[in-house]
Amino acid sequence: MSQYITNAIKESGLPFLKFRSSSVGPHTFRHAFAIISHLNGVDVYQIMKSLGHEQLSTTAIYLEKVFAKERHTIHLWKSDVFGEYI
Repeated sequence: MSQYITNAIKESGLPFLKFRSSSVGPHTFRHAFAIISHLNGVDVYQIMKSLGHEQLSTTAIYLEKVFAKERHTIHLWKSDVFGEYI
């Protein structure tokens, strides 16, 4: 079933697929669920339980890129210094 879905997505010709280095399959939706949940303020422990992970470190792998962006220096800048530019 997983291969069928992966192939169907690949054959769909969706424009964003040409910019990806890896294929999109059912597991991609798990990562998307974790990222979207985190960006909507859901607690990481709730995400962990929803995905059925037993360890937080597994869930952290799903969110690694989001965490890296959030740790970027620009997020430490004071918005009153730059106003709407941030």
